[in-house]
Amino acid sequence: MLKDFFGNSMIINTLAAWLIAQLLKIIVHMFTEKEFNWKRIFGAGGMPSSHTATTVALVCSCGWLYGLGSPYFAIAATLAVIVMHDAMGVRRETDKQSRTIKQIANIIDDISEDDVPDIKTDKLKDFVGHTPLQVAFGAIIGIAVVVLHMLILKIPYGEGAFPITFQ
Repeated sequence: MLKDFFGNSMIINTLAAWLIAQLLKIIVHMFTEKEFNWKRIFGAGGMPSSHTATTVALVCSCGWLYGLGSPYFAIAATLAVIVMHDAMGVRRETDKQSRTIKQIANIIDDISEDDVPDIKTDKLKDFVGHTPLQVAFGAIIGIAVVVLHMLILKIPYGEGAFPITFQ
């Protein structure tokens, strides 16, 4: 069972793309914020988009193994479009709202009396959504991981041999 799991190029590619994107988040955060933060390895949001890297790696793996005309590719591509749209849309707006709420809370805390408790916004996450550039870099990572993996292992296009025949 483990041999099947670790021999599955789609799983290996998606996990590798996710891991590379998450490690890059730590490095980018270190340069931009001047602090080393291991928590970014599991954090959402930021540069690059690991959700995008993962889903694009899945799309490319399906396309490479089963062909661009396969139902596998179509399902994975649809999923990837939804994930990328969500990252730049709803999740990005949530990110903006979180930052604004924190700013308002800080202003209220600064002008309020000592006997008024501070507004607690510690649990609001600043890294939730993605900019188009962060999503683009995630896509590049996903593509690069699959191309390198397939070329290194010399897996030819269509190797997955879609098992269903249509008549």
